[in-house]
Amino acid sequence: MEHNSIPLLDLSEELSTPLLKFPTDILSVIISFTKHNKCNKIIPILCLVDIWFSKHTKLIRFKSLCAKIYPKLRDNGIKNLIHLISLDLKNNKVITDDGIKNLINLTSLNLYNNEVITDNGIKSLINLTSLNLWNNKVITNNGVKNLTNLISLNLNCNDNITEDVIKSLTNLTFINLTFNEIITDNGIKILINLTSLDLSENGVITDNGIKNLANLTSLNLDNNEIITDNGIKELHNLTSLDLVNNNIITDDGIHGLRNLTSLHLWNNIVITDNGVKNLTNLTSIDLWCNGFITDNGIKNLANLNSLDLYINNIITDNGIKRLTNLISLNLSKNNHITDNGIKNLTNLTSLNLSYNKIITDNGIKNVNNLISLNLIKNEVITVWN
Repeated sequence: MEHNSIPLLDLSEELSTPLLKFPTDILSVIISFTKHNKCNKIIPILCLVDIWFSKHTKLIRFKSLCAKIYPKLRDNGIKNLIHLISLDLKNNKVITDDGIKNLINLTSLNLYNNEVITDNGIKSLINLTSLNLWNNKVITNNGVKNLTNLISLNLNCNDNITEDVIKSLTNLTFINLTFNEIITDNGIKILINLTSLDLSENGVITDNGIKNLANLTSLNLDNNEIITDNGIKELHNLTSLDLVNNNIITDDGIHGLRNLTSLHLWNNIVITDNGVKNLTNLTSIDLWCNGFITDNGIKNLANLNSLDLYINNIITDNGIKRLTNLISLNLSKNNHITDNGIKNLTNLTSLNLSYNKIITDNGIKNVNNLISLNLIKNEVITVWN
């Protein structure tokens, strides 16, 4: 990788390796490789001892760092990365509070499954806007309560953070409560700035918690058995809705959500044609393993540009042949769509025909805009082989 416009730092003397250079001003960590003279192994040039890191990190203005990539990195090496704005410490077992507590420019911090960082490490990082505490068993309310600039918070499988703190984080626009059994309606119903909410696998939040979150544009209710039609039918700003394996939400809940552009109905056995046929703003729909939506439900969704029919045994050529705005189509393991269904979909740029035994060369020969074609375990197509 060349950096013609960026001054390079020659570290030959420090590392006793010839011409080992690194740019002194980069926006994100650039992984470069060099061959070490003595061990003859390819190594990332940033996986160095703390002495080198401490000496040079103020010159190398990192903005983003994933500690997993640099297993030799310890507190002494990271604490001087004063320009960091994004830090990924998922599954970290070595970096401690001392390494991060003074990184006051951090805006994004990932502590997924992190067993080392405590409240003392993050409580002063008041510039944080994004915090991932998925499966984190260490951080408590004391660590989060002053982080009032947070706009994104992941509490997937988190049992420590309670709604007493959540209610004060009024700037939140996204919160993930997947498998979360602590936060209740009282914790989120006042978060009126929320635009994205993940309640997949959530068995606590009810209709009362979300029905007045009028600013929501994205809602995930995958495998959710609590939220009903009454909770979502007035959320008219929704543009994205996930109902994978959801057997509670019915046509009555979604048919009036006319601003929806993305709808996921993978393995959904409740929503029918009546629920989707008038959602004419849809640009993406997932009907993976869906046995209830028929041609009548999708044939007039003229704005669709992405359609997933993986293992779909209901939709036929009549349902898709007029969807000429499609640019992405998944027909993996699909035994119903034939050449006649796709031959006129000339705007397609991505087509998945893995394990497909029906589509032939005649079906794709005029689809000239393809840039991605998946032919894994496909023994029919020959023109691209």
